[in-house]
Amino acid sequence: MYPVLQIDLNKIKENAEILAKNCEKHNIIPICVTKSFCAFPEVARAMVEGGMKMVADSRIPNLAKLESLD
Repeated sequence: MYPVLQIDLNKIKENAEILAKNCEKHNIIPICVTKSFCAFPEVARAMVEGGMKMVADSRIPNLAKLESLD
């Protein structure tokens, strides 16, 4: 067949929660960079729900995809 990438959004959120809690212990504000997944909204949403305070990307079109995360 063809390659298929399966993304476990629950695992993404769980990992973000762990990272956010560890950052907070050291007064660090956690920010996720969406470059590696082209700002796929469902992944970014899982990261924000997991505790990431901001999202960042070097490409404006990618950030435009995330306007609905408010």
